[in-house]
Amino acid sequence: MYIYHKVLPSHQFLQTSLTAVEQVKVEQSIAEEGRLLYEQGDLRIEVVELTRLAAIKADEREQKARDFMRAEMRYHRAVEDLKTKQLQIQDHEKKYKGILYNRSFSFDMIALLLQSFH
Repeated sequence: MYIYHKVLPSHQFLQTSLTAVEQVKVEQSIAEEGRLLYEQGDLRIEVVELTRLAAIKADEREQKARDFMRAEMRYHRAVEDLKTKQLQIQDHEKKYKGILYNRSFSFDMIALLLQSFH
């Protein structure tokens, strides 16, 4: 009696080997996909953070612009107030000089009148 050993033909051995190589490649691909998904999650978190920071920066720029506009308006009001005060000072100086002139004229007239009586 003969015992038959089943010997795989060479193409079946090659197919089994390729299946093992393919298995390794599939496992590598799965591992790579997991790594890429993890990295994608990290990048999404980073995008959310960057978007939040961009919004904060935009708010800060808008606030600075509003503050600048308020300061500019206060400055222009102060300049206008200063001009008004300077005009008032000039008017008061003119009135004061007029009063001094009238007073000196009056004193001169009184002095002349008094001299004419003596």
